[in-house]
Amino acid sequence: MKRKIVILTLLLITMMPAFAQIEDEIQQTKKVKIENGRAYLLEKFLERDYEKVKEIKDYLKGLEDDHYVALKPAELALILFWTSEFDVLAVELGRDSTDYHALNNKVLPVRDDMMTQIYRRSVDEGYVLRSNIQNAQLSDEDDEFFNIFLDWLLDENYSKNIEKHNERVDMFLTNYPNSRYDWLARHIIRVKFVEHNWGFGLGFNLCSEISSGFLPNSGFGVGFSLDVLYKKFDFTLGINMMTLQTTHDQIYSYHGTPNLICAKGEKCNWSMPYVNLGYFIIDNKWIALGPFVGLAYVYEKYPFTKDRDIHEDEFDDLNKTFMMYRVGVNCDIKLFGSLPSIKALDRSAVKLKYEFCLTDSYDGQLSTAHIITIGFSWIGRGWERVY
Repeated sequence: MKRKIVILTLLLITMMPAFAQIEDEIQQTKKVKIENGRAYLLEKFLERDYEKVKEIKDYLKGLEDDHYVALKPAELALILFWTSEFDVLAVELGRDSTDYHALNNKVLPVRDDMMTQIYRRSVDEGYVLRSNIQNAQLSDEDDEFFNIFLDWLLDENYSKNIEKHNERVDMFLTNYPNSRYDWLARHIIRVKFVEHNWGFGLGFNLCSEISSGFLPNSGFGVGFSLDVLYKKFDFTLGINMMTLQTTHDQIYSYHGTPNLICAKGEKCNWSMPYVNLGYFIIDNKWIALGPFVGLAYVYEKYPFTKDRDIHEDEFDDLNKTFMMYRVGVNCDIKLFGSLPSIKALDRSAVKLKYEFCLTDSYDGQLSTAHIITIGFSWIGRGWERVY
């Protein structure tokens, strides 16, 4: 008995390569049959022999297995429209993600001219396919979805008509919430993206300031900012560096002796780190507009000159620091990057900003400032597709 088991084992081991070779030959033969069948189907399609096309299509579908696909989904759908096999088409379009994802593990047909030829005739003679649908006496659900699917499949300006197709699909899903075509409608035809809740931005700007009271006036500067966005909220950290013109003499008393450190009309420098919290009331593909409130810490520095009786190591004590309370309006004019992509959103905008600033600690005076900013910003905010 043991001898027989040993002999059978040896035979199986010896025959395994032969079995593998036979299986490979069978698959190669099937591949050739599929290629020949596709060529024959295209020939008959160009001859408008749709009865023969239907017969060859059935033959090709019979060759499909766990390894090979004879007809791609779009090819099969168009063929079924031409042969008016709407019962079969309903089954094919009613498949879910499991069936579509299974194609990833199969060998697709080699590239040939069949899809191009069928698609071109379908576009040029789409009225024939729509007439086939109309004459088929289908249910309202099938009739509506087949027209939606056909218009989407044959749309050569799809990128310009995404919203139109989305609206039709949304209406269809509202009318038929339990449709057999739900997966295809949501995951293939309907393409709708929304921005992620979180985003980040960088900005560069030019700013100008006009003030009242004792604040320096009529200055210009540059600034940088970092934005953290959540939904419609915009939290901004930034700094502006400005050169301004003083509006009164700056006197410093040192050991009882008054010293003029900066005469009226001379220049001083502001370094102004700030934080803002804004909310976009309007945010569409063209513009983002909304108010903000903020707080700034101003470091006012006077240029040191050796002709004045002040020691350099004492000069830092003469610089002023004070808080500014801010309220304003921010407007982003979007330039490009408004269309969704699979990668993160790259959106650039011209940023216009007006802010009203108030301080009550500048030489004991209540002072106000108006700051106008124009700049350029980049915002990174990812997209996610909604189904």
